[in-house]
Amino acid sequence: MLQTLVDSVVYQIEEYRRNQFEILGIVGINRSPSCGVETTSADGIEAEGSGVFLEALKQENARRNWNIPVLGIKDSEPEKTLETITRLLKKE
Repeated sequence: MLQTLVDSVVYQIEEYRRNQFEILGIVGINRSPSCGVETTSADGIEAEGSGVFLEALKQENARRNWNIPVLGIKDSEPEKTLETITRLLKKE
């Protein structure tokens, strides 16, 4: 099941690239057990590490030498989230 989800996103990225779109980044939600980038959740507590889905997607990103930035945001930190997304859009 996990690999099916990863394969679906990989296919979408490949299609966008094939049609001359530039992928600026992949955004995940920190503290999520599936989509966390820097932090995940273990027994209801925020912990360092990636969620299972984002970890698998980061591995595909590295394996394919895409070098697509993978950034984490938190809905509880709207100002920091805005800064992160702004940096991504400006490619800083």
